[in-house]
Amino acid sequence: MAGVEDFGIFLSEFYHSFLGIMPGWMQTFVNLFLLVIVVFIYAVFVWKIHKLVAKKNIIELNLRQYNKSEHPFFTKLIAGVLYFAEYILIVPFLTFFWFAVFATFITLLTEDIPSATILLISAVTVGAIRMTAYYRENLSRELAKLLPLNLLAV
Repeated sequence: MAGVEDFGIFLSEFYHSFLGIMPGWMQTFVNLFLLVIVVFIYAVFVWKIHKLVAKKNIIELNLRQYNKSEHPFFTKLIAGVLYFAEYILIVPFLTFFWFAVFATFITLLTEDIPSATILLISAVTVGAIRMTAYYRENLSRELAKLLPLNLLAV
């Protein structure tokens, strides 16, 4: 964790020294421009990812096609292994990836919010979106669009 903090301090010092050589009006312009770029990337991320996150079946691997067993016991066993691979290994990894990206964006867009609060907000948002996907996918899609954008506005 110290490496990340050191890198953050380095970036902050570099950014402030870079701004220090500019006149005041240009410092304001550069700050505004960088914030616009971050918000743009965040909005594109939300727009591209909201349908994927909000789907009930996130990945449509159809691993059943690889189950070529003729015996009923082995058919069930292989189906269980493939289910385990898809829903216990791959889906949680994808969910954690979205959580990490979402938390990173919130960290970049906010000031003076503790890390624990940012992680909690990110986890609750992704969790709520995933849970509503099993209730109604349309509700989940709307949450996947609106929650991140409302957090940006707040």
